[in-house]
Amino acid sequence: MRRVERENDAIYRILLLRKNKAVKVSGVFKMKNSVSLGKKQLWICMLTLLFSLYCVNFVSAAVSVTSIQMEQGKLLVATIPQFESGMDAGFLGKYNETYRQIVLTAFSKFEKAGFEIRTSSQLPEHMKNALTFHAGYEVFRNDLQFVSLAQKIYQYTGGAHGISWLTASTINLQTGRTYKLSDLFAEGADYSERLGEVVRREGAKRKLPLWGFKEVRPDSAFYLTDEGVMLFFQPYEIAPYSEGIVRIFISYRDLADILQPEVGR
Repeated sequence: MRRVERENDAIYRILLLRKNKAVKVSGVFKMKNSVSLGKKQLWICMLTLLFSLYCVNFVSAAVSVTSIQMEQGKLLVATIPQFESGMDAGFLGKYNETYRQIVLTAFSKFEKAGFEIRTSSQLPEHMKNALTFHAGYEVFRNDLQFVSLAQKIYQYTGGAHGISWLTASTINLQTGRTYKLSDLFAEGADYSERLGEVVRREGAKRKLPLWGFKEVRPDSAFYLTDEGVMLFFQPYEIAPYSEGIVRIFISYRDLADILQPEVGR
């Protein structure tokens, strides 16, 4: 067996010791079953190591997301996303503050409405005691290129039912920039018509009235998943309250010819 060249010796030793529990015999490394490691096998081992290191770097590059918890009895239960790592520190602070303010601003408006309800003499006590504000979030895509998440807020301030709504953000981790829907597509691409057709087709299939829907705009609400683009519409925006938040999915495969190269997977 040819001796391994000096520059490959460190990698060679690590691979054999960690993967094959190698032993050293007369200055030449052999596996325990005494089968010599040839040049072809060495290259396979080296490529395996490089691929493993790539995978480690890929995973560690994704954003680490933690939470802030806010509670005030049954009135307030809120979970707010916060980035810990995975992007420049300046961007971390910017987005973390944005996510906090989305919840705090909504809760401030809720408190004002809640105070008026609690001091009203015309509402029954059980309705006053049912006031509720909940906030949560879900991360839908988090990889080397993008982190995309949505914050959901639900509040009840009296009446027949409460109301929910979503606020989503999609961030390019290479630039720190928040993407609008139009940023997902190549310049000049007719994405509005393509996506509009999907909305109208899904609307007909699900028997949605599509109140006032005319087109998909550059700033239409969306988030990214691992498989595609999710458009969403708030309650009452294109359908009655009973439909909740309407979500319409379009796969990356169906948009491959007009997507920016970094968006599809």
